[in-house]
Amino acid sequence: DGTTQEAITNYEKSRLIAKSFFPPPPLHDPVPPDTIYPDPVEQLPPITPDQVTRAIAKLSGYKVPGPDGICNIVFKECAGILTPYLTHLFNAVYSHHVYYQPWCCFSMVVLRKPGKPNYSIPKAYQCKDYNLASMIANYHLC
Repeated sequence: DGTTQEAITNYEKSRLIAKSFFPPPPLHDPVPPDTIYPDPVEQLPPITPDQVTRAIAKLSGYKVPGPDGICNIVFKECAGILTPYLTHLFNAVYSHHVYYQPWCCFSMVVLRKPGKPNYSIPKAYQCKDYNLASMIANYHLC
């Protein structure tokens, strides 16, 4: 809305950043009720071991583990052993639509965007998520 607020405490700062990242939903549904949708896209091909390997390679090794408690370094150091199992696991997850509950949650890290002149505004920050499930989804869907 263009107003300026100064946040002093960590609580106030976190509320402003959350408000910036997650604005309220629109008051009215922008999609007309008589909208005709196209046919669904065809089924995605299965996840390949190469996609799993590339996703593991992009993980940051020494980050704090997510809600599942598995450190990324375990995936990185054991990729050769784990890749065939993870490939089958992720294919089963996507084909049966059954998700391991801790994978439904994730840790979001808020980082300063480099080179911004003013870090007192929420738009000077970015969100990063570092878990294997989201990396696989990105490789599979993109």
